[in-house]
Amino acid sequence: MPKSASPSAYKPRRGRPDASRVVAIDRAILSAARRFFLDEGYDATAMETIASAAGVSKATLYARHPTKSDLFRAVVQESVAQWSEMSDQHHLPEGQTLRERLMHHGTLIARSLPNPEVHAFQRLLISTRERFPELSLAMYESGSRPIVDRIARDIADATARDGQPARDPEMIARLFLSAMTGWALQEGAARKMTDSELEEVARRIIDLFLLARDGW
Repeated sequence: MPKSASPSAYKPRRGRPDASRVVAIDRAILSAARRFFLDEGYDATAMETIASAAGVSKATLYARHPTKSDLFRAVVQESVAQWSEMSDQHHLPEGQTLRERLMHHGTLIARSLPNPEVHAFQRLLISTRERFPELSLAMYESGSRPIVDRIARDIADATARDGQPARDPEMIARLFLSAMTGWALQEGAARKMTDSELEEVARRIIDLFLLARDGW
């Protein structure tokens, strides 16, 4: 049975919406979509249900997001932006050496891992990746790819400065991110960990990567 409209649903008014009402409509749609995608799953969520919960017409929803996968991509982009904002609040020192740069990124990634919404998105992608590969692609392009690009850029800069340039910074960055998030899927969700414990995991992964530095 479809859920009723959420308290944050957009309350329509007559006339052409002004800028603030456009923002309110977009926020209501994305909020409802995130809730249904994560609570009910991608398959079980209908665009009509999201429109009803958001308090908008189907025409309004489809004008903004022509397909369900388009809407999912928008939800991912908004969620990633929120996670990034939360990470930025830690104000970690960035440093200049390769170890310092990797520790900066590893700590930010580690601190994001306990986020229940991050785990919910990961479970959703795992359950749908064979039937809906476009969802994994959307998560990668909007979520993982920007992180990989930042890490790769720092690896390239740091290794150039120390006179031993990495041959494939992007591949190292992808492996580094996979090591951090893969560990979280296997172990990190088993219990709540403190920031210091999470940072220790990041430190150990970095140690392993640096031991293989000659192979970069």
